[in-house]
Amino acid sequence: AMFGLDARIALAIFGALSVISGAALYSAIQDAKVTEIITSMNEISKAYDAYYLDTGEELDVKAHNAYLDIHSLISSSKDGWKGPYLPYDTRGTHGLAHPVYGSYLIEEVKADKWTDTTQATWATNNCVNGTATGTCYVWMVVNAIDTETVNAVNKKIDNDDDLTDGNVRLIISTGGTNYLFIKHRASNRY
Repeated sequence: AMFGLDARIALAIFGALSVISGAALYSAIQDAKVTEIITSMNEISKAYDAYYLDTGEELDVKAHNAYLDIHSLISSSKDGWKGPYLPYDTRGTHGLAHPVYGSYLIEEVKADKWTDTTQATWATNNCVNGTATGTCYVWMVVNAIDTETVNAVNKKIDNDDDLTDGNVRLIISTGGTNYLFIKHRASNRY
């Protein structure tokens, strides 16, 4: 009878340890995802700045009056271009392939507090034909990213829960796709 009790105690201890280590592993995986997103967005920011320094120009506006021609960081005939600045494959008309999520994008959107996270807010705040006032900023964007990771990136950078203000923003398309925005710098176009 004593052996049975000892075995049950040992089993309970091992069970508790596995729960603790499982939670720690999950936290480490989530932190690695957040670090990868932030690091890759910083790489794209640096590539864009190198392009700007080499050519003396912002990337051209490509689509929907806000997306910039991120493909020019991979290939371009622009005077002064010294790329490719990034090792990613192009995707669609205005994106670069992300290895896990959808695409990397670069957009010019106003930086004042957004009213909400809807696509209508994005349209109001885009720099080409949006009606919102304020300074236009260049934003690094990744789409098709899960909400939990968006919130974790926001927590790590802005240390708050507000996805309509600060350096991290979220737009949810009418189709339900998350677009994570990280502020880079003021645009020199306007």
